Amino acid sequence: MKIEIRKFKKKDVDSIIPIIKQYREHHHKIVVEDSLIASTRDILMSMLEHKDSFVFVAEKDLLVIGYMVIHFCPFPLLGSNEMYITDLVVLPDYRIKGVGKALVDKAIETGRAMKCKRLMVNNNKAAESYIRSFYRKNDFNERTGFANFVYQLD
Repeated sequence: MKIEIRKFKKKDVDSIIPIIKQYREHHHKIVVEDSLIASTRDILMSMLEHKDSFVFVAEKDLLVIGYMVIHFCPFPLLGSNEMYITDLVVLPDYRIKGVGKALVDKAIETGRAMKCKRLMVNNNKAAESYIRSFYRKNDFNERTGFANFVYQLD
């Protein structure tokens, strides 16, 4: 399957939103309201201007079939930058066909170009990608001695 991975453009926002909507409705059992779609659109549009965050799309035959968001963070303790994948979603019909791997490869390539020390991702243990060992199969190591804490702001 020929897949192109590229930085997203303004025209891609309307292709990414249905992917997010489908993912949230299927995996999180959340009804996606218009207000969430509007805020998602605003966030994606603002990311066109970010210097420390990027959105990449996976495209096949001019159809956006997946996307990934990466962020760079300075990490003085490491003496380097660290890169995070916050979103990596592929349409169900294109999963297990190399699309996610192509996106991860793009993240690794980008992180190396930016001289990042490491690439990190949080993966819900109930997620299909965790159950299928997607990240392990792509050479990520699960940090067993690390706690991930969240403080809810809203």
